[in-house]
Amino acid sequence: PGTEQFRWGVDGPKDARAKVKELVDAGVDCIKLIDQDQMTDEEIFAIVDEAHKGGLTVVAHSHRPEEIRKGLKAGVDCFEHTGLSSAPEYPEDILSAIKERTAQMNLGPLYWTPTVEGLYNYEALRDNPEILDGDNWHLGLPDSVVLDIRNSFAHPDRLPYFQLTPMRRPTLEKKVNQLKEAGVVLMIGTDMAVGKMTAGLEIYHWAKQRKIGAGFIATGQIGITIMGKGVPLDALKVDHACGAIEQLVIDQKDNDLLIIEGQGSLLHPGSTATLPLMRGSCPTHMILCHRADKTTLRNPESIQIPNLKEFIQLNEAMASACGTFGHPKVIGIALNTAKLSVDEARENIRKVEKETGLPATDVIRFGVEEIMQGLR
Repeated sequence: PGTEQFRWGVDGPKDARAKVKELVDAGVDCIKLIDQDQMTDEEIFAIVDEAHKGGLTVVAHSHRPEEIRKGLKAGVDCFEHTGLSSAPEYPEDILSAIKERTAQMNLGPLYWTPTVEGLYNYEALRDNPEILDGDNWHLGLPDSVVLDIRNSFAHPDRLPYFQLTPMRRPTLEKKVNQLKEAGVVLMIGTDMAVGKMTAGLEIYHWAKQRKIGAGFIATGQIGITIMGKGVPLDALKVDHACGAIEQLVIDQKDNDLLIIEGQGSLLHPGSTATLPLMRGSCPTHMILCHRADKTTLRNPESIQIPNLKEFIQLNEAMASACGTFGHPKVIGIALNTAKLSVDEARENIRKVEKETGLPATDVIRFGVEEIMQGLR
């Protein structure tokens, strides 16, 4: 009760199937479950079955143990959040059920999308809320909602959810490791959703396979979770960010190749992260990451992405500062072609290579070899 405006309840298996069918026919991308521990098994099975019949995956919340148990039993494809509040770990029976599911090759991978960034950043954001002063997050929201959100920032310590947040953060590493050891595939994203971290990690993996002395500097919460160390750049005051990156570079100075996870973009009006990365690292080479299907920023869409060759020249000029910091060059372009077919991806790669005169690839689909030639 009271949640009808943002969630859709079901009343029995027949009603569940009808509502899923309506969503399938409307063209949604997936079906999301929440509070499935309050549903009957028959209702959950009906939802998952109808979604799969329509060719859709089912994503489910995992905040409470019984949500996970029921979701696994019904055949949910992906779970959201790390869950279980401040409990230190997942119960043994849940881990056993996850392992049993991931052992069934015919069902494909079991995916999990853990909540990490918001928990790691909470205290820094609470104590340094300047990032919230901008109005870029107002886009599409009525003034009443903006005001309500602003008022909630005033005393987050009074909200039960945020009272628990500092106690939840210490449990993340154990829970994420439990999931990895149980065989789930962790879905990870990148800031601005173009694939900067993913490209960096693929290059790091490529170098390690070839026994190149390589290091990876993580600058976001997911990267830090994967590598075990790094700097959460968006939690630092901008004047401190450059020095923090510089120190990490100095700490790994003995590596032959040092890959630094990108953050933000010089093009984005709400981002200040790229310049401290440039100044703190003083790069010798750069790789441009770009989402192949986009001609505008994801948000705000009113900003057009300029000609890539001109944008490369801008980044090289900013990194160089008239030669003060050397003459770093972009040596390749990592395209995120996830929204394109394989044929469309190859055509886009050819187009970008012709436009820029630089090698391009999708590092997930086609590997990193093409864009690493410039290092040789």
